[in-house]
Amino acid sequence: MKNNEEFVGVMVHDALTDLTVIKGWAQILQCRLWGYQSTETASLVDMARKIDQIATRMAAELSMLDTQQTGDPIHGEQEDTPSTERPIEPDLPQT
Repeated sequence: MKNNEEFVGVMVHDALTDLTVIKGWAQILQCRLWGYQSTETASLVDMARKIDQIATRMAAELSMLDTQQTGDPIHGEQEDTPSTERPIEPDLPQT
């Protein structure tokens, strides 16, 4: 039973690490596209936002799985909060 709990803990930790990377890239993409106003970029910003939201939900579910399996959240990590509907506008140089 101990080996199973350790395995689940390691797998959840690795998956959460990968999801953090996915969320980061989705948020960077949102910020970079935010300044461009077109139908296509608006669609890409929306897709990046959805990727971020799905990754957030997956991370929360994995954390719950680990907590149910082992009784403790991984290393005391807190769940990530969902992103806002609109990304923060990046500071763009004035032209």
